[in-house]
Amino acid sequence: MLPTEWLAEHSAELVANAVDSVLDDVTADQGHDRRLRTLIARWIG
Repeated sequence: MLPTEWLAEHSAELVANAVDSVLDDVTADQGHDRRLRTLIARWIG
C-alpha cells in the first residue's frame, strides 16, 4: 500500500478523532477557553 492510499483511508478517521477529543475537553471543562470565547461572542453578538 502506498502512503497516499493509507492517508486517504485514515485521514478522515484521524481528523474525526481529533475533533472528538477537543469537543470532549470543552464539554468536560466549564472554564475551557473555547467555551468562554463562544459565550463572549454570543453575549457581544
